[in-house]
Amino acid sequence: MKQIQIVCTLFFSLLLLAGCSKDDGRDELFPPDNGGKIVFRMNIGGGVQTKVATDADFKSLFEEGDEVGVFAVKRKPDETKELAATGNYIHNAKLTYQNGSWSSVETYYYPGSGDVLDFYAYYPYDEDITDATAIAVRVSDDQHSVKNYGNSDFLSAQAPDIGKGNPVTLNFKHEMAMVQIELSRTDVIPNFDENFRVTFSSCAREGSFNWKNGVKSHGGLNQSLVMHPVAGLANTFRALLPAQSFDNGTFTFTQSTSGKEIDLEYGLIGECTFSSGKVTFFHYELDTDDFDPEHRYAEGDLYPYKGEPVGIVFEVTNGGKNGKIVSLKEAKKQWSIESVFNATNRDNGRNNMATIVALDDWESKYPVFSWVHQMNEAGVEYRADATGIWYLPAIEELEAVSKSWNKNRDLWHRNISELGSSYPLIEGIFYWSSSENDSFYAWGALFIHDGEWESQQKKFDYPVRGVLAF
Repeated sequence: MKQIQIVCTLFFSLLLLAGCSKDDGRDELFPPDNGGKIVFRMNIGGGVQTKVATDADFKSLFEEGDEVGVFAVKRKPDETKELAATGNYIHNAKLTYQNGSWSSVETYYYPGSGDVLDFYAYYPYDEDITDATAIAVRVSDDQHSVKNYGNSDFLSAQAPDIGKGNPVTLNFKHEMAMVQIELSRTDVIPNFDENFRVTFSSCAREGSFNWKNGVKSHGGLNQSLVMHPVAGLANTFRALLPAQSFDNGTFTFTQSTSGKEIDLEYGLIGECTFSSGKVTFFHYELDTDDFDPEHRYAEGDLYPYKGEPVGIVFEVTNGGKNGKIVSLKEAKKQWSIESVFNATNRDNGRNNMATIVALDDWESKYPVFSWVHQMNEAGVEYRADATGIWYLPAIEELEAVSKSWNKNRDLWHRNISELGSSYPLIEGIFYWSSSENDSFYAWGALFIHDGEWESQQKKFDYPVRGVLAF
């Protein structure tokens, strides 16, 4: 295993906020005869308007619907006045980014007495802030999605000494630290797929922000978070978290796809400090002596051969490196509750799954398909040659399951029994396939008769198991 750690002083791109207030006829917070309306004007630095959702080049953009909070302190031009915990001249006003500009529900005005305003702003907006001088911050424990990753950032801006008639320009900066990890793998590690996750452990996800010192973590280093896959950068993951120092953090790499399991954990090298507004880089090459890509399966084997079994092999190809399994799980369901004729393929259940999931309200109308579908990750596509996904077997595939079960029945029962009572034994009864006979009947197989086909009315409840190609 090779591990490279680079602590980089690269700063996130500065975030420039602007916009204009919205006068929508509501009661105004301050009367217009004081000092004129406060205008938040767009200011784009370096041609880039920036936000939290930082791209592969560390540039950021505000997005539609983003919300920032704004405070303002009123003072005489020659005096010094600090932001108060509560009761500021403008206190936690919400500005929303819409259609390229920033707007607020209320309209805000400068004081007309010659006083100036000091502005403080932060992202993302929090209506529950109780102390403007000490803002609680928290990052998501699962930053895998774009939404959770973006919402984990925290930015701040200050614009002091603004008098009436002057627009307010707020130049934001990132207060969170960013961690980026780039991965490679040796040949013994399976290809990464959509189930691959990188988790950073022994860290702090919570902290507090003040306007002088930025964000600091608090609490023990006993939390973890799932990192975000970076669009446009292969095998690269990022996470946002409060500034903190480590001496025993760990990265965990997991993948749950059947037949492509990964479960590895690597620790940091020595002490490491993650600083606000900076990126710390890591590189790991994943390797293990525990995984055998040349492993060969036989009919009746539990699958996978390492880790938690999910099925039993009923068919092998390529000398046992590839094949199909039937699930250890079983349910009893209706085939469908409507009389249509769609899924007719008899040798590839993935084609029938693709046909059914394209129908309206299929999850409620086709219970057997819905049950098998829920064994997969969201967004699964039922391609004819797809591997690593569960589907309802076509009748010829179900016949193959039955024949293998009859040929190796004692081995199947012994292997399933050793797993405990959580998994039912396969019985010599009728099981549903995904192949229709006509509008009212679908095919199934009688296991006790070596997979003999039988057609039953779709409205009846019969056992069902999924199959998966590896």
